Amino acid sequence: MLLDVDGTLALRGSQQPLAGVPEWIEALREAGIAVSIVSNANPGRVKPFAKKVGLPCRFFSLKPLPWGMIKAKRSLGQCAARTAMAGDQFANDILGANLWGMKSLYVAPPAANKPIFPFLKKLDRYLLKRYRRALTHRKDEKFDG
Repeated sequence: MLLDVDGTLALRGSQQPLAGVPEWIEALREAGIAVSIVSNANPGRVKPFAKKVGLPCRFFSLKPLPWGMIKAKRSLGQCAARTAMAGDQFANDILGANLWGMKSLYVAPPAANKPIFPFLKKLDRYLLKRYRRALTHRKDEKFDG
């Protein structure tokens, strides 16, 4: 399991995990799921947070490009098909995971989270709206199985 930091595990720039995050990480570990942080942020932001929550990390990952995610999944000993990326940005986390054959988990960012690039927040809102519309249409389709 690959995890983004800002907007997923913590508010942007905060070294304090969001409520429930340490317990969730521990539950993943107890379930035998290997976990790593993959972030586009710099090492001064990511390393102290990763140390605080006890996870390995990749920084300057350049998501949605593959390199950071590929290195992280390899370090966990996993192939793309057995790896999931959890993040709060469609344009970086979700798109990146899906482009490289990984599963993705969208985490709605906390309302107090301040986006570093406001245009990405607008793009994410647009993509989320389209995604929800597609799910609604899919749910209404009949399955001939």
